Amino acid sequence: MPPTGGYRTSLSWQARYGPLGQSVTDAVFSPGQPLNPPDQEPVRVWDFPVGVNTVITPRSAEAFGFAHLRAFANVELVRLAIETRKDQLDALQWRFNPRDDVPTPADAQARIRRLTQFWRRPDGVHAFAGWLRLAVEDLLAIDAPAFEKRRDRAGRLIGLDVVPGDTIKLLVDETGRTPVPPAPAYHQIIKGRVWADLTTDDLLYAPRNRRPNHVLGFSPVEQIVVSITAAQSIAHNAISVATAKLLGQAASAAQATPKPAAPGPVA
Repeated sequence: MPPTGGYRTSLSWQARYGPLGQSVTDAVFSPGQPLNPPDQEPVRVWDFPVGVNTVITPRSAEAFGFAHLRAFANVELVRLAIETRKDQLDALQWRFNPRDDVPTPADAQARIRRLTQFWRRPDGVHAFAGWLRLAVEDLLAIDAPAFEKRRDRAGRLIGLDVVPGDTIKLLVDETGRTPVPPAPAYHQIIKGRVWADLTTDDLLYAPRNRRPNHVLGFSPVEQIVVSITAAQSIAHNAISVATAKLLGQAASAAQATPKPAAPGPVA
């Protein structure tokens, strides 16, 4: 008997027309015999370009590089939107509370005090509000927020320094995944050269909006590039029209100005 949900077919049909049958192409309108891989390989989560780890320029394979996105983020209306969002986040109050779904540990209050002390100045220099504005800038403009994990000699986390996301080059393993320590997962690129090898223990790289077949984030600025370009074109045309109008008015005024009369003879 076939299993529940299965279909009853004869062995001869399976041998002739089944997925493993050698004569499947003899069937009418056959799908054809599937090809066999030369060597069975692990599944890739990203169909990366060959030799992608040897290209040191971050985001070189994308339509818009980091420099383009930074420039788009400085268009007046876009910049106003980014700064408004920073101000809104800056105005929020925060605190740590024990979770309701788990028993409260005995040292909960001590842990809350330690966490609060840490997050008041996450990098040891900037207050939380200023530190957050640095991180949100790279989140909204290029969706590549990155943080160096500074540790003491005992390996305890003592600081999270905001690192410019456009200096970080992502590395992948043979499956397109992020390499695990001790293998480097990132390169920092400074002045066109590999500056530092970084593992996931050294750097927190946290894009907000990842997509399938991409390792980079898709920032809000990149999502409205067409609208930004159109707005720039409209503004440029308006400036050109206004400039031409002003020049025309100046020329008309110059032509309408009467010439001074010639001086008469001296008596």
